[in-house]
Amino acid sequence: VGDMLLLPSGEGAFGGGGTTEQGLVLGMFVGNGTTAYDGPSGQAFVDMWEQDFTMLDEIASAINGIVTQIETFGDRDYGDVSWTNKTPSENGVLSKRIGGVRLHRWLETIADNRDVKSLKSRAPESVWRGSREFVVGFLHGLFMTDGFVLFSGKGSGATLSLRISQSNDPWLKDVQVLLSMFGVVSRVYPRREEGYRLLPDGHGGRKDYYCREAFELTISPPNVITFVEHVGLIGRKQGIT
Repeated sequence: VGDMLLLPSGEGAFGGGGTTEQGLVLGMFVGNGTTAYDGPSGQAFVDMWEQDFTMLDEIASAINGIVTQIETFGDRDYGDVSWTNKTPSENGVLSKRIGGVRLHRWLETIADNRDVKSLKSRAPESVWRGSREFVVGFLHGLFMTDGFVLFSGKGSGATLSLRISQSNDPWLKDVQVLLSMFGVVSRVYPRREEGYRLLPDGHGGRKDYYCREAFELTISPPNVITFVEHVGLIGRKQGIT
């Protein structure tokens, strides 16, 4: 209490590693990715919902630009990876998945201590040392897969904010620091205490499930404008702002 907190009024300095496409793929994995198996057979995937299917070719091209550089066993040519269909969600929304062993191996090269699962906990050193393009791509992938746009109020008093909800408070605070590198000020709020809640069980009924505590990172006006000007959005959210 009583201390003065100085916030960036413009962009900070960036490193020199990584491309926009690499950052995009990493951001998508952190926001909506999954892994399967461990060790040399480990696989990693990213998912895309039908609202963003217009970007399928762009995302596949970015991923294939990465995985084709990963070494394979022997001289076998595994070719490009492609999208596969997932089972529709309960409300009928379609989604597709892409990835595999080589995506997992690439993620190992940019994860701290080659621990792919740690990418879901904290931003890795590769992001903090990344180029401006890499960090922008990372935020693009993150907000496309895990962010949402909220309108509040009516008429001339209506406001728009950008938000990400997560149960991992340290991870959100890492994103908060990354945003500050572009002069974007955001806040992290506690939204839900941990405990059991009655939720749909996937079979038409409801059941008590244990839920972790939840937090929400919020970018409010006028920082939304700063975000759009310096970082921007991709996919279906791009047209909203």
